[in-house]
Amino acid sequence: MSTGTPWYRLGPAIHGASTFAYADVLGKVTLNAGADVLTLATFRSYVGLILVYAWLQLGSRPQSITPLAKWISLGLGVLFTGNVFGLFKAFELIEVPVAVLTYFIYPLLTGLAAAAAGVER
Repeated sequence: MSTGTPWYRLGPAIHGASTFAYADVLGKVTLNAGADVLTLATFRSYVGLILVYAWLQLGSRPQSITPLAKWISLGLGVLFTGNVFGLFKAFELIEVPVAVLTYFIYPLLTGLAAAAAGVER
């Protein structure tokens, strides 16, 4: 498949969205069947690592990034880690449905705030 085709560019997004949906549904099925959360999270992490490794092996070799891009990537990783920690802390402090709703509404609120501030149209 050519790298310029729409399917090549949309493939990762479609794959990511579908696996995200499958993971949530199958996670609920697994937890209802009696598995614990740590086992579920560990298994999902290993499956994700295997899929990313396969994607990197099948695709073309990525170009090296600049030192600035490397620091930005590390900073975003720290922010994401804090975000996940905050989500788990919210599970500890408030009801899970409220925490999950807040977590998934956050991108919408961020987009609205960016539009109000003039950063985005």
